[in-house]
Amino acid sequence: ENQQRPSIDAEEYATIRDVMQGVLRWTEEVVNGLYSLQWEVIGYAALPDGSPDYSHPYHKMPNPNTCITMILSMYADITRDQLAKLMSAVDALEDRSRQNIVNQSRLDQATQGLVSISTAASSLQRQNSSGTQRAPYHNQGQSDGPAT
Repeated sequence: ENQQRPSIDAEEYATIRDVMQGVLRWTEEVVNGLYSLQWEVIGYAALPDGSPDYSHPYHKMPNPNTCITMILSMYADITRDQLAKLMSAVDALEDRSRQNIVNQSRLDQATQGLVSISTAASSLQRQNSSGTQRAPYHNQGQSDGPAT
């Protein structure tokens, strides 16, 4: 089944590309920000004999508020709108795709009708050319020749 994909004009393509780049920038900020929020082992509790107790590590982590604030702010200021634009573009493409499917179905029906007409015309043409022509129609009571 050969279905055409809906086309995207240059302006739509540029908008979708810009939106995707913005969403990717935000995603990179989130992922990179998470690395800085990981706990870091800075030592271990001591056992009674003074040796390290590896089952009780001491951890530290930088204050996450700055990173979290930046990610949430970036999302609220930019990314939420970019995602809405992206969803709108995808919905528009889906609508066009559905319309293409409807148009293709109508075209297929029309083509099938033309094929049927063509087949019937070919059949009639073969009948006429094979010598099985019908006699001309005559009204009752009339003869073919002069009256005698």
